Amino acid sequence: MADYTVNDLENWSYYQYPKLFLSQRSNAYLKNEYGDYIRDEQGNKIITHKVRETSSYAQMSDKAKTLYMILFDRLCLSFKTNQELIKSGVSSKNLDFVDSNGATYIIFSYEELMDRMDIGSRSTISKLKKELLEQGLLREQRMGINKPNRLYPQKLDEQRKIIEWRDLETDQLIDCFDYQGQRIEMKKIEESPRLTGSPKNGLPKSGLQEV
Repeated sequence: MADYTVNDLENWSYYQYPKLFLSQRSNAYLKNEYGDYIRDEQGNKIITHKVRETSSYAQMSDKAKTLYMILFDRLCLSFKTNQELIKSGVSSKNLDFVDSNGATYIIFSYEELMDRMDIGSRSTISKLKKELLEQGLLREQRMGINKPNRLYPQKLDEQRKIIEWRDLETDQLIDCFDYQGQRIEMKKIEESPRLTGSPKNGLPKSGLQEV
């Protein structure tokens, strides 16, 4: 075992893990009309309910999330390579791994992914890629016989973010809001993982989450 030091941050590299891939909880506290916390007789802030921030991405399997991070890391490598080529005077039309539409793609064979993720089955990799495809996090373009497919990791959609209000005692869902603070009907939550809303209204003024 060894503790990290400041210098270690420059010597180690990590995959980027999007926060939308995880759910997180916090407490909401009672406030007055001026935005000040209301406290009890002991001076403690009064908790009104629990707040859970999540998204449909959080429902993916851990291995699918890992696969996305691996693909995104390779994409970042392509970006870095092309930036160096541009600095050396190479025309943007002659960059590596850029298609005719200007979109950057990556090449990652099944064998490479199996080795990187320590998975011994092509079918498992296919299932993980299918998860990403269904979530809109991957686009795959077939290039023909004996040619590797082009993989296009897709941007995460902030609109997938969901804010849940839950009961302190039972953890039962009380209310739900989209990424803009617009209330979501409970029926829509069950029907679709992708939720959108109107920017007209924000979260209610009372019982706001502490940041």
